Amino acid sequence: MFKAPLLFVSAGLAIAALYTPARAQGPAPVPQLSVSGMATVSVRPDRATITVGYVNTSIDAARAASKSALVSQQIKSAAINAGVLKADIQTANYSLQPHYSGDTTRAPYIIGYSASNTMNLVVRKISSLASVIAAVQAAGANDISNLQFTYAHQSILQDQAHVAALADAYHKATLDAAACGDKVDGTLQVSDFQQSQPYYGGFAGGMGGAMGGMINGAVNPAISGGKIEISYSVSVTYRIVPLTYNATRLGTLHRR
Repeated sequence: MFKAPLLFVSAGLAIAALYTPARAQGPAPVPQLSVSGMATVSVRPDRATITVGYVNTSIDAARAASKSALVSQQIKSAAINAGVLKADIQTANYSLQPHYSGDTTRAPYIIGYSASNTMNLVVRKISSLASVIAAVQAAGANDISNLQFTYAHQSILQDQAHVAALADAYHKATLDAAACGDKVDGTLQVSDFQQSQPYYGGFAGGMGGAMGGMINGAVNPAISGGKIEISYSVSVTYRIVPLTYNATRLGTLHRR
């Protein structure tokens, strides 16, 4: 009498075990191939920017400011006469600052003033850059710096590098897939990496050279625009179709 319920429970467990449904199988993994693509495009720059100005000192603030204004106007006129557009001249910095004595035996006192006025110039013809520099120098500029070469349509270069990087990735993928007996059958994911900053391969400096010469005693500096390079890289995952099905081939290939 006491064992019957135990037999019934045991039998119930056995029946339940026999009829437990199998777990549903997940979808088969998609055969994938991940590759990276890189490309670099270059072009000769078609414009340059440069900062020019005049710095002077005087024992009187008004004299320092007056001299700075006079020479700065001469510099601006010389740049325009050398081919720089008025719209391409912009004041970069203006300052009028006192100079104090270095006597540590007494309280600091003003011994003079320095005035500085600099402007940014955009030179839209690289071949005239050396002449512009010589012209502003002859006009009194004694602070010349920050020479940079640029390309007017830089976004076009970025797009070209981007497309070329994608083409490089696809080329690698087709080679890898074919070598493994497969073929590319669509794109699953694309990751764009930040393109490198433009590389300016030019040189600015020195005196004389092919673009040398004299303008009112100022020597044309030797200037070379060089080239601008922009690089782009991508990572692309492609779906591949095995030409001959092989379960062991399902998964992901990686290529660097």
